[in-house]
Amino acid sequence: MSKIKIMTDSSVQLSPEEIEKYGITVVPLSVTIDGHTYTDGVDITRADFIQKMDEAEKLPKTSQPPVGLFVERMEELTADGSEVLGIFMAKTLSGTVDSARQAAEMVAGKITVIDCGYTDRSQGYYCIEAAKDAEAGKEMDEILAHLDQIGKNMYLEMMVPNLQNILAGGRLGKWAGRAVSALNFHVGKVKYVGISYVDTRDKMEELAQRFKEVNPDLEILVQETSPIIITHAGHGAYAVMFYTE
Repeated sequence: MSKIKIMTDSSVQLSPEEIEKYGITVVPLSVTIDGHTYTDGVDITRADFIQKMDEAEKLPKTSQPPVGLFVERMEELTADGSEVLGIFMAKTLSGTVDSARQAAEMVAGKITVIDCGYTDRSQGYYCIEAAKDAEAGKEMDEILAHLDQIGKNMYLEMMVPNLQNILAGGRLGKWAGRAVSALNFHVGKVKYVGISYVDTRDKMEELAQRFKEVNPDLEILVQETSPIIITHAGHGAYAVMFYTE
């Protein structure tokens, strides 16, 4: 039985520990700020990106990984006879999945590429569950069926306020109440919650604590989101993602 390896793009929200534990290959996007191009997560951090975006004369641009980079990574992963399952952000956000599909046609190994329809931590859930399934010895069709079920039970709440709205008065606002209510409705069926943000770490930690009050057993990942989301959402944006079992 051949091994199935998971590949994704750097818009995903995964901790370094998860990437290592599940052996997930993350192919970086690039960001261009005032004519200078950086590789996401390689020579620019998410915190650095926010600062550079604020100092830039024009809004930064994000670009999907080049086809050649995908080909290189896919050839490396399939060299030992393994299959590859590529899980990429929604096509509505980026042409990354199309570049991956083009690359897959140029590689001799067996590669399956899917558009997960999401990004950030939601995309991370797909990758983690696919990796767990692969480790358990499931075949590709079984993994894809499982991911399809996850997609039907995915919940995402996103808020894009301006900076004054989120910081003035120190309130999380009505949206936080909706997110907590949504989680409360599904309590018992939710184990993992992802909270992503642009520049509001303290407030998101506060929100995480509110979730813990609903379900003390929750595993919550609170991290800054990726440049592609930062660019389009701006200061103060944040999102909560989870799925029911």
